[in-house]
Amino acid sequence: MTIEDSIQSIELNAKRLLEDAKLLQENGRYKTSFSISILSIEEAGKACLLKWGKDGYLNEKLKRKDILNHKNKQKIFSTFVFIDSFLRAILELCDDEEWMSKVFNEYKVDKNGQNPAKHILKELTKEENKNYFELVCKKAGEKAHSLSITVESGGLDWLKQSGFYIDIDENLELVKAQQEFSIEDASEIIEFAERSISMIHKSDPLHVAMAAAYQANKGFSIPKFTDVVLNINDK
Repeated sequence: MTIEDSIQSIELNAKRLLEDAKLLQENGRYKTSFSISILSIEEAGKACLLKWGKDGYLNEKLKRKDILNHKNKQKIFSTFVFIDSFLRAILELCDDEEWMSKVFNEYKVDKNGQNPAKHILKELTKEENKNYFELVCKKAGEKAHSLSITVESGGLDWLKQSGFYIDIDENLELVKAQQEFSIEDASEIIEFAERSISMIHKSDPLHVAMAAAYQANKGFSIPKFTDVVLNINDK
């Protein structure tokens, strides 16, 4: 079996888990639905890790322990959400016709079909466009910050466990405050799982950016991300 076969099998498993989560949600089993949706997100992250290893996007050889780490697989999705939000925020700047026309007039798509995206990003990082860049970062951060914090703190993994188990405290007694889940909670995490599966088939440049950001201390920083995007658009 090739790596491609493995990626495909993992993706199919992520989709199976997602469908199971939807069935559970439809039948009012919100806690289990929530937890299984997170398993689907983790499987999608695993597929991305294998893709990055296969395509040479990782600085070190991918090891089995990297794939077994639940938080690492969740971080892949939170990284994707930030980068996707960052790029969407850039597109929103298209509403500023004066600024965008300046960029596109200077960097038009040439006869070879060169995409002006890298030039837009370079414009954003210039000192005179500092306010635009900060606006983009702020918009992206607003959409991704809470998810990143939840993943980084181990909160998402705790929520996953809460859907499967009953907690016992140090006195071997039931923890009184058990986590409850609503249909809205289940619906939101199902939507996340759907997005995580879609990220597997995003463009190679986006995966390069995701892999680089993921490797930055298994976390994220704006300056490193900017350097990454500017570099990959030159490839």
